[in-house]
Amino acid sequence: MTAREAGGKVDEKYEFLELLAVGDDEVCAISLLEYKLFFNNVEIWGGSVSPGFKKGKRFVLGGESYSADGKPTDQGLPQPAFPANGGCIELRKGGSLVDQVCYGTDGQAPAPAPGQSIGRSPDGVDTDNDPNDFKILDVPTPGGKNP
Repeated sequence: MTAREAGGKVDEKYEFLELLAVGDDEVCAISLLEYKLFFNNVEIWGGSVSPGFKKGKRFVLGGESYSADGKPTDQGLPQPAFPANGGCIELRKGGSLVDQVCYGTDGQAPAPAPGQSIGRSPDGVDTDNDPNDFKILDVPTPGGKNP
């Protein structure tokens, strides 16, 4: 989610990003300490202690306004992190690319309007094809399953 509209103004600090643990192991927890998030090749998050982050669990990073609104947040984001017009978000472990999405003018996934988000739909499915994997969600689902 890149922003929301409130009182006739767009709040760019009302944003979130969600990581979903996928894989075959339902028992072992993943440590996010070795992971980093980048937006257009600039690091925006440098990993975190993530107890219990295992298959099926979600880790939500929220912007200042989003977090202040009492929404589900495991960690904050620098502000603003995701421009509405687009860019590329990358998850890296060490120097290796683990996952990415490019949206809006910089990519093939759609850019959400204020109050919308994009998400993988069906939830967690990754075919390495952003236009097929990511859909506009009129009702964002942070911490919950995407439709």
